[in-house]
Formats: sequence, C-alpha cells, structure tokens
Amino acid sequence: RTLLYQEAQKSGIRVSDDEVRNFIITVPAFKENGVFSKRRYNDVLRYNRIDPSEFENKIRFDITMSKFEN
Repeated sequence: RTLLYQEAQKSGIRVSDDEVRNFIITVPAFKENGVFSKRRYNDVLRYNRIDPSEFENKIRFDITMSKFEN
C-alpha cells in the first residue's frame, strides 16, 4: 500500500483539506442528532487514543488510494 501511495503521489493525485474535512463530517460516529459535532469527533478520537492529525492523515491516505484505484 505504501508503494501504491507513492505511485499515486507521483501521478499527481492530491487530496485537499476540504476533501478530508468533507469525508470526516459524514462519519456517523462523529454526529450528534444527525449533525457533525467537533466535540464528539475529539471525544471519539481521544477514547480510541488517536491523535486528530494522525486520523486525518489516514483519511487522506485512504482517499488518495481510492482515487488512484479508480
């Protein structure tokens, strides 16, 4: 996966901060009453011992890979 990710980057595939943000706000675990909650987002990540920047980098990686595969 790392090599494929590097190839995706070489191919010019980029994922913007907006794309990452738009994905995150759709995750049901981060919603309260059907609306994204920054507090819930931070609480869920903290509970799972995940740093927000680490999580966002993983999302960026996953979106990049999805774009590359398509």
